[in-house]
Amino acid sequence: MEKVSAAPETLQEDVVSLWGLISQSISGMAPTCDVVAFMTAGAAFALVALPLSYFWAFALMFIEMNTIYHLSKHRASAGGYYAYVAAGLGARPAAT
Repeated sequence: MEKVSAAPETLQEDVVSLWGLISQSISGMAPTCDVVAFMTAGAAFALVALPLSYFWAFALMFIEMNTIYHLSKHRASAGGYYAYVAAGLGARPAAT
């Protein structure tokens, strides 16, 4: 039986460029920035109903993510929503 070599202990140089690192950090921070921006907008419109609107948003997102979780058990793919829509409706509706 062959022995598989372990991964190197150090990172390779110049694997990720500066702009690649900046774009990854922006995409990682974007959801948090959206929450802050929409929280302010939600407070302007919902006023005292803001906690209730957050509860409903949490409940709806839980249902959506639970559905995606159960779908991913039957159709594992790196295609994201495209793969689910393509499996159900075909490739053409998924691409539009």
